[in-house]
Amino acid sequence: MTKRNANNLPGGLLGRQKRRKLSEASDSEQSDPFLSTLQNAIGKEIEGLQQLTSAIDDADTDDDQPINEVVLSQDHKGEGAQELSGTRAEQGADNSTLGSAALQQASSACWQYEEEEVLLRSHMKPAGNRRRKQRKKAFAGFELSDVNQQIIEFLSPNGGSSNSLELPDFTKMQRMQVRALAAVYGLEARACGRVGQTLFRSSHAGLPSADGRAQVERLLACSFRGGKPSQAAKQEMKSALRMGRASLKQPIAAENKGSILLKQMGWSEGLGLGRDMQGRTEPVPLHLGQRRRGLGN
Repeated sequence: MTKRNANNLPGGLLGRQKRRKLSEASDSEQSDPFLSTLQNAIGKEIEGLQQLTSAIDDADTDDDQPINEVVLSQDHKGEGAQELSGTRAEQGADNSTLGSAALQQASSACWQYEEEEVLLRSHMKPAGNRRRKQRKKAFAGFELSDVNQQIIEFLSPNGGSSNSLELPDFTKMQRMQVRALAAVYGLEARACGRVGQTLFRSSHAGLPSADGRAQVERLLACSFRGGKPSQAAKQEMKSALRMGRASLKQPIAAENKGSILLKQMGWSEGLGLGRDMQGRTEPVPLHLGQRRRGLGN
């Protein structure tokens, strides 16, 4: 490398304005603090440039460590900026590492959830199959005579003080037969969720009369386990339901407000409603809709 004279550096490397200010500051006898500060700064810059030039001349071509030391010693702000950028880079790397770890953890949690769900389904499927088999077995073993015997034991004096009798789950046609049979005994059949059918006591619940026993015998004779009911079975079920509704009818008490108002207008018990007393003689029935049956029932 060609050696250069360090003494010729200010004239060669300094700008024209800096040389002029330096000469003015040196020639002026009454220099103010600003000029002295500027002179000191320019002198430090010249000294640094001289050190840089000497380092370039004396250093080997392949070894640039002294040059790096001189360059780093010239500007501490640059060193601080490098440290700050390094710190920010480290923080960014840490954040990236944390984000990757969180993503990995979430992915493993999702896989674990899917594995647990598959395992749960594999355990629930045999249980569902067992329940379906049990229901089919119960449907196949349906006997209306067994239900009749349970109702008789429930209404007997030794049947206990319970107000309800729970029955297993049956098919739709089997539930219709049970409802018709319960109506003869004065029981109200309700579907309580998916557990099965429940029979509740009413004020007229009890063992049937001779006509009721004959109705029970006819229902038992035409009972069926599955499929479509015969015409005789349909008629017997309708007749039993009508008998049950008739047994559940209660006369309106004399202290009823509607009866009092009608009597004040000239109506007496046994007469029909209307101007000519030819209207209906029975009160309007209140039909309570069964749960889970929809609006059309």
